[in-house]
Amino acid sequence: MVYQITIDSFQGPLDLLLHLIEKNKLDIYDIPISKITDQYMEYIKQWKELNLDVTSEFLVMASTLLEIKSRELLPKKNMAEEQEEEGDPRQELIEKLIEYRKYKNISQYLKNQENIERKVLYKDPEYFPEFEEINKKIDIELDLLCMAFKNILLKQDLLNKDVELFHEIELETYTVQEKMQTLLEQINQYKSINFSTLFTYCNSKNELITTFLAILELAKLKSIKIMQNSLFGDFIIYKIKNGGA
Repeated sequence: MVYQITIDSFQGPLDLLLHLIEKNKLDIYDIPISKITDQYMEYIKQWKELNLDVTSEFLVMASTLLEIKSRELLPKKNMAEEQEEEGDPRQELIEKLIEYRKYKNISQYLKNQENIERKVLYKDPEYFPEFEEINKKIDIELDLLCMAFKNILLKQDLLNKDVELFHEIELETYTVQEKMQTLLEQINQYKSINFSTLFTYCNSKNELITTFLAILELAKLKSIKIMQNSLFGDFIIYKIKNGGA
C-alpha cells in the first residue's frame, strides 16, 4: 500500500491517527488497534524511506501502538490482569483522541466563523460608508458587538458535543428586511430587548446570521440604538423615536 501524504500534513501523531480513523470510517470508541497500527507503521516506514525527519513524538506513538497491539495478542486473562496493574493504554489513547478531536473541531469552527464574520462585515461596502462619520468609540462598540455575536454562534454549535460542527447551510426562508420588521415589532412590544435574547429562538445558523445583519442594518438606519450598561454586560437594544426600517 502506497501513501502519498507527507509528514508535514499532520500536526502530530494524534492528527495522523485521527486521519486514519476518519479515512477508514472507524468508531473512535472501538478502534481496531491491529489495523490502525499496521497503517500507522506504513506511514512511518514510507517517511523513513523518503529520508524525512520523523520526530520523536511520532516514534513514541508507534511504540505505544505496538505495545497495545502485542497486549491484545495475550490470553484475555493475562491481559485483564496486566490492565488492572498498569491501566488500560488503549482506553487512555481513545480518551486522548476524543479530546484532540474536540479541540481540532473547535479550532476549525472558529476559523470558519472568522471567515463568515469577514463576509458579514466587509463583503458589501454599502453597509459601512456611514460609519466614517461616527467617532472611534462607536467603532470599538461595533467590534464588541461582533465579538458577542461570534460567542453566540459558538455556544449554539457546542451545546451538544455529539452534534456535528459542520453541516450544509439551509436555504434561506427569510430576508434581512423581514427580520428587521420582526425585530422592530419585538422592540416596540418590550420597549427594549437584550441582544442575546434576539437569538434565543433562531433555528439555524443561517437565521442567526440574518438576524445579526438585520440588527446592523437597523443601527445604520438609526432605527435602533445599542447600549451597554456595564463593561461585560449584555447589549441592550432600544427603538429610536420616529425611527423606521
